Amino acid sequence: MTPAKTVLTIHDLSSVGRCALTVCMPALSAAGTQCVPLPTAVLSTHTGGFQGMARRDLTDYMKEAAAHWKGLGLRFDAIYTGYLSDPAQGEVVLDLIEYARAQGDALVLVDPAMGDDGALYNSIDPAMPQVMRELCRRADVATPNQTEALILCGEDPAGALTSEVEAKRLFEGIGARDWVVTGAKIGEAHVNLLRDGTVPYHRHAGAYPGTGDLFASVLLGRILTGESLMEAAAFAARFVEGAVEDTIETGTQARMGLQFERRLYQLAPGT
Repeated sequence: MTPAKTVLTIHDLSSVGRCALTVCMPALSAAGTQCVPLPTAVLSTHTGGFQGMARRDLTDYMKEAAAHWKGLGLRFDAIYTGYLSDPAQGEVVLDLIEYARAQGDALVLVDPAMGDDGALYNSIDPAMPQVMRELCRRADVATPNQTEALILCGEDPAGALTSEVEAKRLFEGIGARDWVVTGAKIGEAHVNLLRDGTVPYHRHAGAYPGTGDLFASVLLGRILTGESLMEAAAFAARFVEGAVEDTIETGTQARMGLQFERRLYQLAPGT
């Protein structure tokens, strides 16, 4: 038996609403990996659909934790980075990526969480897109949604995609070694777009926070078991679609996120 692979997971911790670390940790654990969380901020709820949340930025803590781990000589098999609450955190993440790659062959997945529906999130610093571009240039895999991908490529985030060929050519500007653009709409088709193909999915009505976090977490778990990016993306799309269907069936508020817990068994290696 081999030890579980370790995934340094850099994301916010929003206690209520099923997103970021409250999604990443169970999904990665169910996939047979050890999730090592590094929270970028702590929030009482996520910022989509809630008001008046309590919030603490953790930039100083991130620096201290990184220094401690480097002092211990810890090794990570993968780094998965998502929402950053301050552009200054980008330097901490870049340093950790350099450290992890010096320690071994660490896989880096960047989910440049900063916008959706054609615009940056209200809470995002205007300097964040450049930080995310730098991170994507170090990534083995980047998983932006369509809005984020357009921002990374210097395009209008509200722009439309009319051709799969043109979209793939454009998204080479993301800068990562490989990428999956989630939630892309090309003409009337809804797809997750890869350099080497597409994964179509059924677009349900409504918007559920944490959907991208769940997709990226499942994707990474499958990659770490040896699946190709296309295989992992197809599996992740099916898993997320099932979670959306379960959520619709339960009738819970969209702002509470996806009802994915009953499906975690499907993420176990070998399933």
